[in-house]
Amino acid sequence: MKKCTKCKVKLTNKNWYFSSRKSHYYKCKKCSDKESKIYILKHKKEVKKHQKRYRKEHSEELQEYMKRYYIENNIDLKERNKKYYLKNRRRCLKLLKEWNKKHPGYCKNWNRVNKDRKNFLTRQRHYKKYNAKGNHTFEEWLNLCKQYNHKCLRCRRKKKLTEDHIIPLSKGGSNFISNIQPLCSSCNSSKGTQTVNYKR
Repeated sequence: MKKCTKCKVKLTNKNWYFSSRKSHYYKCKKCSDKESKIYILKHKKEVKKHQKRYRKEHSEELQEYMKRYYIENNIDLKERNKKYYLKNRRRCLKLLKEWNKKHPGYCKNWNRVNKDRKNFLTRQRHYKKYNAKGNHTFEEWLNLCKQYNHKCLRCRRKKKLTEDHIIPLSKGGSNFISNIQPLCSSCNSSKGTQTVNYKR
């Protein structure tokens, strides 16, 4: 069995690294992480230049990877971010204030250009107050509207559509896209808290 050349810990198939520069030079994960941290601290400028160059050369690949990673680990990332924010709330708010000073008017311009997306995000925050299970993306909502030709499922007219929960959140309904149907505001308000599926 292989042993770490530094700490002499026995290595399994998953927790060892082989150095191509030095033949028969095996390291455990802890020793490898320590070495990389020391190297980064000593060669900070070189590492930053290399990272910047790599990001430029592989920008498209990195974007695709980040999108794929976000979709696969969406729930875990949200929980991790939430925990970090609760622990470091003051620091996060301070950084946000600094960013807003450096980029004045950015948020107002974004809200004006992305009015529908902004309203969608506001609704999602409102749904969380009901402790609703699940969530859905803005793209999923747009695809649902497209599926029904941007028509209200109750009156069958082309109007500005709103999200309606088939089983209302007050009655234990989820916030998954499968529980959402597009209705105009008047049909949505007249439906109220009834459980009616207009998709059928």
